[in-house]
Amino acid sequence: MSTSDQQAAPPRLAVPELLIGIGLFACAGAVAWQTLSIPVSPLYSKVGP
Repeated sequence: MSTSDQQAAPPRLAVPELLIGIGLFACAGAVAWQTLSIPVSPLYSKVGP
């Protein structure tokens, strides 16, 4: 029996990897949101006494 007679398995959705990817996108979105919510004012940019 040769291996060329067997058909390839149909592609399946990799659920754990998909959940990890969604979690990373959510984390990146939270970081971007928190970064953009920092107020920009002269008090934050003042350096020194």
